[in-house]
Amino acid sequence: MKFFQRLWKTEDRRVQIGRDNNGIVITGDNANIDLVFVDARAADTDARRVRTRQLTIDELRLLAIKLIEVGKPPSLIPLFPGAAASSFAALDRLSKIRRTVSGEGNGNNAVPLLDLSISEERHHLITALPGSGKTYALWQLATDLLESQSIVPLFLPISGAKTWSDVEAQISEVDSTIDVLTLLQDERVIVLLDGWSQFAVGDVTRERSRALRVLGGRRVIANGRLAGALDAGFRMWSLDKLSNAWVSETVLLAFPSESAPPAPLFDLLCIPLALALYVLLGGKLATRGQLLSKLHDSLSEGFPDAFRDVLSRAAARIKLSKRGDQYSAFENEVREQARPGGVENPTKLLDQLGTIVDRADRVLPIHDLYWSWLVGVGLLLDDPRPGALQDLTTRESYDLALQSGAHVRLPITNAVTDVDIVLAATFATAYNASSERHVDIERSLASMFSDERLPVKCRAAQAAFKFGRVQELRQAFGVVSELALSKVPAHQLMQAIDPNILAPHQVIASQCLGKEGSELLVDVIADRGGPEWVGWLERAATSQMLPFADAAAAAMACTGKMPDWVRPRMSEVIGEHGSLLRPIIKRGNNVEVARWLAEHYQEFVVPTSGLWFRLNEVLVSCRDESVIQLIFQRFSDWSAYAQETVAYAIVKFGESWLARFQEKVFAGGDIHHLHELKKFISRGISEKTACQWVENGPVELGWRTLIALRGHEVVTELTELLPSSFDGVLSSEILNALKFVERPPASVASELVKRVRGVISPKVMQDIIIVLGHLDPRTIMTELGIVTAWLPDLPIYHVNQFVKVLNKWERDFGFFLKIKLEGFESTVADWLLRDRLRSHGHDVFFKQLVMSDLSLAIQLLLAGHWQDDASVKDVVSHLTAVAVSYDEKLFNWLLSKGEFAQKIPFVFAKSIDSVPEAALKSALAVSDINFRSLVSWIGSRPSAVHLELHREVLRKAMGTTLDLYLYRDLAKVLQVHSRIVLLDLLSTEIPAPDEKAMWLIREIELTRSELLIDESGKWLG
Repeated sequence: MKFFQRLWKTEDRRVQIGRDNNGIVITGDNANIDLVFVDARAADTDARRVRTRQLTIDELRLLAIKLIEVGKPPSLIPLFPGAAASSFAALDRLSKIRRTVSGEGNGNNAVPLLDLSISEERHHLITALPGSGKTYALWQLATDLLESQSIVPLFLPISGAKTWSDVEAQISEVDSTIDVLTLLQDERVIVLLDGWSQFAVGDVTRERSRALRVLGGRRVIANGRLAGALDAGFRMWSLDKLSNAWVSETVLLAFPSESAPPAPLFDLLCIPLALALYVLLGGKLATRGQLLSKLHDSLSEGFPDAFRDVLSRAAARIKLSKRGDQYSAFENEVREQARPGGVENPTKLLDQLGTIVDRADRVLPIHDLYWSWLVGVGLLLDDPRPGALQDLTTRESYDLALQSGAHVRLPITNAVTDVDIVLAATFATAYNASSERHVDIERSLASMFSDERLPVKCRAAQAAFKFGRVQELRQAFGVVSELALSKVPAHQLMQAIDPNILAPHQVIASQCLGKEGSELLVDVIADRGGPEWVGWLERAATSQMLPFADAAAAAMACTGKMPDWVRPRMSEVIGEHGSLLRPIIKRGNNVEVARWLAEHYQEFVVPTSGLWFRLNEVLVSCRDESVIQLIFQRFSDWSAYAQETVAYAIVKFGESWLARFQEKVFAGGDIHHLHELKKFISRGISEKTACQWVENGPVELGWRTLIALRGHEVVTELTELLPSSFDGVLSSEILNALKFVERPPASVASELVKRVRGVISPKVMQDIIIVLGHLDPRTIMTELGIVTAWLPDLPIYHVNQFVKVLNKWERDFGFFLKIKLEGFESTVADWLLRDRLRSHGHDVFFKQLVMSDLSLAIQLLLAGHWQDDASVKDVVSHLTAVAVSYDEKLFNWLLSKGEFAQKIPFVFAKSIDSVPEAALKSALAVSDINFRSLVSWIGSRPSAVHLELHREVLRKAMGTTLDLYLYRDLAKVLQVHSRIVLLDLLSTEIPAPDEKAMWLIREIELTRSELLIDESGKWLG
């Protein structure tokens, strides 16, 4: 290890602090340097507003409490006062579960939601389907953060808010004396946004961009149903579903005398809303629609029979109107619908029902799915209107209503079949329609299957899988094969296959085995099929119509067990990579498989294979206590490698199990290979055990655990244990432990700085800089004067580190250090970069360091500072990894360099909205730029004023070969336009849609959630 030597005379350094018009000025005795602290000056209008004083911490916490109270999600429990005590106990236990999230960037590993609040990334977006508990999980996080006192949460429900001003008004309504901008710029707060994907639906680009500008460098955790093209600034996560173990325990606690629910029901009950309704309503219900219908009927007992129709019709009318979720409009519609039916005092009944309330003149239902079901019931009461047929967001509502037993109006007319054959087929499965002969649908399907255009046949196949008639099913499987042969992705078609509808027709399914695309059918059965498919899969394997491993894996996913015919050949199913286990992992319903893997784990994990990762996913997804207990018992007997790999699963079993494993394995023996178990802290560890770890190892984890248990109390002990000097110290475990103290007291800085003298090792200096980075720079001004004097002598690696700390302080605190020399003034970071340019300009660490000052990096690149191709490639690669503002010279330089032109969409990935249309058109004309990458970039933040650019993109896309992924990106480009403008653009460029154009149009429809053409390809008005 290389050392650097410097004798620091800290006792002689005198620093004075004063003030000038810019802020705090620190005058030191080194080279007449003045260090200036100034506030950040953002360029946007919101940031230029006059700011008032910051709230005290007590005032902040009081505001947070009020926002948490105001934003508390509605609870189902008060609506069921007569439910059994065991049901309340079960839901109380369910409410205490702390949810986890998974993201692609971390290998899809489950991460506690609380960890996002201290992540290096500042903005996070959590997505999940309706009913998954997104709102409650975020609200629960707010209460946990408030209790922890680490950071102050501002919980803001923004679903349905039309503008960012509406969101700010929520805070003002709680306390009108608060300056909202000052509040949102406070580094002590974290902003929790509930309903991001349903915010500003009318003017998404402007309002969401404004929201992100205002929030700037603040910590933000948002949730939503889906991520959109405008959400590139967020780190993406998905909310993990409830495990089957949690579902089983909740149901058994609610109904002690009954057995666990059947395996097919787990897919529904892993949705928290469905599980809560199932428990409160006494069980026995099988679909979300049935649960929602039973909820409404239970709460409206004794109400006039006609009131359900009144309420649902009013909800449907509001849905199709331009009044959105305005409560006063909904209330007026309820009165209007009550008159024909003679329902008296309808608004009083609405209040008594309690499922839909008024929040600042916005409709607030007990849950989004309840409102959606109500809309669907209302839509089915009347003949389908054009608006309902063209609006694809109504499909969820129709499905929920049909699941609940709502009737459709018969006959199903051509007005439906001509516009949406899939919806017509769905209507045909309704309780009052399933026994009818639907001649119009049959005739339409026959015509569409005979059409030469594949997208038309694909729509017919989707309808046929809903319709469930033998003749059409055979033709639908033929389309599956045709799509596979044409190399066209069949995602929408696969989504239409319902294994429950297909189960009575297993003979037809057998006939498609061995043909092109038949593997897609097996995938669907594995993902969504039930036990009724196990026999079919066994026969297919026995007759060799399906590979044994494929059939066996699908059977285990369907049944939630390990069939006897599979057990002897499990090693074939696992294979080299375990890829066939994915449906079992996704469904998380097979404890038998998890137990078998726990028994045989060591046999399959070897250093030359990554199979352990897939096996761990099975263990974690099932999360069965008996399986974890088995691993716990056998852990000591396993090889070091098996212990090392299974540890990645153990840390996801929950804090109590993590603590038990840590206490067991860290009590003695070789632990050097258990890296993952050393990473995570469990509050289940006692202070006594943590102290033993400090003495005997793992020392770092011991200190980190004590820090978690006792907070800043431990800091004093740590600083007292530091060596009196870091002179000659290679590494310090105590100093290393200090790195894990969030916002340590300012005294830590002086304790560290006074020990810096003599020969300082690179590791020690690295750790000192990291600890300083956790401090509030405004509280250590004296120490900063000293640290800045070190900078000329620090190796470039440590300068790189310190500049990162400066950038962090700028982002978190709006804190800038500036240096004044004779005739020269700049930020300290910029001064360091320019100072080291001559001596380290080609050093690998300097190239990393220069990226902290993008303007300098770009200036050096354009000036030809780096002459070798490798360095230029490195710098351009760095530019693609950060947010570069649009720079005309850089854009043109890249455009002129053939191999680098293709990097333009990535270099300017987050500044597309500031790139002139002319520049985009010039990029469009360069063949070196991948067309799909360019379209994806333009679609990330499309502008409605770039209509002519979009026209050129459309023309070029239509001139290429069929590419559904390109069409998906193009759909995001075009979604910014109004329906009228879009229809004019498309009908002008594509007056009579051919096969390729129809594929594009269908992608645009999915992106916009509205139909643009009918089933024959004619434009809809």
